[in-house]
Amino acid sequence: MRFIAGQTIAHPVHGPMTIRERKSRTVRGAVVEYLEIEVLGGGLHISVPVEKADDVGLRPLLNAEQIEDLLVLLRLPAEPVEKQWSRRLKAYHERLSLGTPEAKAGVLRDIVRSSGAEPHAGAERDILREVRASLGAELALALDIDEDTARALLDDAAQTGDLVVPG
Repeated sequence: MRFIAGQTIAHPVHGPMTIRERKSRTVRGAVVEYLEIEVLGGGLHISVPVEKADDVGLRPLLNAEQIEDLLVLLRLPAEPVEKQWSRRLKAYHERLSLGTPEAKAGVLRDIVRSSGAEPHAGAERDILREVRASLGAELALALDIDEDTARALLDDAAQTGDLVVPG
């Protein structure tokens, strides 16, 4: 993937980010090119070596086909969830560690279908809030809608298996 200053990309943990600039630094005697990126609206700045961008999981924003695939995934039946909360949380964290939109959507779907849009367990609420924020921000950018609408669309798809994409 080519990285250009001003480009919006997706980070597996932080969601949509903007590339502020490319910088060269000398590290242990070798010149290494870095991407200086910033979380949209968050103010968090990080540097990633260009050669490690794939390893980190930096990728372009979702395109129309990928969004449709994500929505199909949200409409699928939920995976069976562990009854014991500690095992359930561990399973969610293992899936989220993949950093993919598909993993995030699967966790969102499974939490919403098993616990509702506002789970009682604080840890599940926190996971759901993070996943909604990350996926919602990327979906909002890709569909040119506001983030609240994007999060509501994700929740509706996860709850009912139905989604009408504005367009």
